[in-house]
Amino acid sequence: IAPAVAGAITPADLSADPGITITVSGIPGLYIVEWSEDLKTWQGLVGLSNSTGSASTVDSSAGKTRRFYRASRAP
Repeated sequence: IAPAVAGAITPADLSADPGITITVSGIPGLYIVEWSEDLKTWQGLVGLSNSTGSASTVDSSAGKTRRFYRASRAP
């Protein structure tokens, strides 16, 4: 039996105007989504409640600079 994957970010959907849509999929629970411009300093974006296996949010500030995203399950 393979262990359950805690969570994953699907490729960003660039069709949101303005911004991009970020979807987190995985075990139901609360996920913290963060962004960074340099992969060193991370800023909180949003807490997502994932009750169905996936949840989405729009980063309306994206597009002004290059951003990287990560998500983790909240403790």
